[in-house]
Amino acid sequence: MKKTALTFLTALLLASALAGCSSSSSASEDLFRFKNSYIGDHNAVIGILRQLPGGGQMKQLALQTNTKPYGLTAQYKEDINNEKSTSMRNAAYVFTLVQNAEQATFQFPNETFTYTKQQIEKQLGKDLKEIKKEEELKKLLK
Repeated sequence: MKKTALTFLTALLLASALAGCSSSSSASEDLFRFKNSYIGDHNAVIGILRQLPGGGQMKQLALQTNTKPYGLTAQYKEDINNEKSTSMRNAAYVFTLVQNAEQATFQFPNETFTYTKQQIEKQLGKDLKEIKKEEELKKLLK
């Protein structure tokens, strides 16, 4: 009986370990699982930003949900490489995934960047709500 219980526990632990490995094997989760979320959904917005470049340096997130333009302000602990291009890229992801986001501000210790959805769409030449897959967005951002 003890041998059966030990075998069962070993199999259970092994299955748990394998499940954990498979979910963490990719470098980042599928960001597009957040597609069509709203600026008021703090968990979705922070889930998006944490997976984008500089996400590990984010120290505070404020959501503007009371009046238009709806948006966010992400504050970072440290400067990161290529802040301007990184924040523009991150804004494109936010505007693509969060359907009512209209403005995004990224505050670094030495510089702040603010973007509107219209600016990013004009720069990329595409209506961001039409983008259905991350590959499409990555191609536009190159």
